[in-house]
Amino acid sequence: MTGTASQAADRLAGGYFVLQALLFGAWWLALWLRPGLRAAFGVNAWGDAWLLSFGPADAATGLASLLAGAGLLRGRSWARAAAWACTGAVGYATLYCTAVFARTGGAAWAVVAMLPAAAASCAAAAAASGATTGCYRVARPAATGWNLAKTAAQTTVFWGIFLFLLPPGIVALERALGLPAFHAGWQRGAGAALFALAGCLGIGSGIVVAVRGKGTPLPPDTARELVVSGPYAWVRNPMAVAGIAQGVAVGIWLGSPGVIAYALTGGVAWHLLLRPSEERDLEARFGEPYRRYRAAVRCWLPRIGPYRPTPAGG
Repeated sequence: MTGTASQAADRLAGGYFVLQALLFGAWWLALWLRPGLRAAFGVNAWGDAWLLSFGPADAATGLASLLAGAGLLRGRSWARAAAWACTGAVGYATLYCTAVFARTGGAAWAVVAMLPAAAASCAAAAAASGATTGCYRVARPAATGWNLAKTAAQTTVFWGIFLFLLPPGIVALERALGLPAFHAGWQRGAGAALFALAGCLGIGSGIVVAVRGKGTPLPPDTARELVVSGPYAWVRNPMAVAGIAQGVAVGIWLGSPGVIAYALTGGVAWHLLLRPSEERDLEARFGEPYRRYRAAVRCWLPRIGPYRPTPAGG
């Protein structure tokens, strides 16, 4: 990353880790002042002792988060390691709470609180360390069929994890928390139609990347050529649009506000944390042609007419 980009990433990540530390403290203060809240985050059969035993570990994690955030805001070299250490601690606690929920049905609100914290901590630490920039690698020269095969495999894994594996877990959390689902006669048809349309957009975009870009959508195997045709002539990030729309479609099908929120939150996270590094990589590799394309085609809203590249100065 350039110096300015690195400083911006450090400020964003540092602000998050400081906020996380404050939220840790506020949560524990609420638990001490309002004992009735403990039942929502614990396992009733295990009593308060199980939940309160996390106090020392959470205090250490909150302190690590505060130190990492302050260090990043002040540009300290050790702060990136502290951010990853804090991320590991939050991730471990998240996995433990999730396992408890899966086994007992309790601690549902703890999972709801910890999952976003783990994801945000990882994204912030990665942004500060430059991992989101360093992950871009140009695909090796390969036959079109091989690029298509790799793209199909990536799509299968993405759909399997984010569209078929995680949403049922979110629905299970909603049920454990007593949150209402919505039901309407139109929702299954609307969800299926939106999923199919968005799926076609995503698959079509992947094919264009493989055939004309001579690579894949995956950052470590990214396209060798600038792609400005097909769906990319209308909107700059059609695969992100497609993925978010498919997540919303799954939420509609399941009648789950949580799944819809999960899909939209993923879009916000992608826009804030991943899009900047992707655009820096494209600008560094393709220069002025990419800058003209970026100026003419919006990130999320389609153009009225397709983009047609013009020569420099044209």
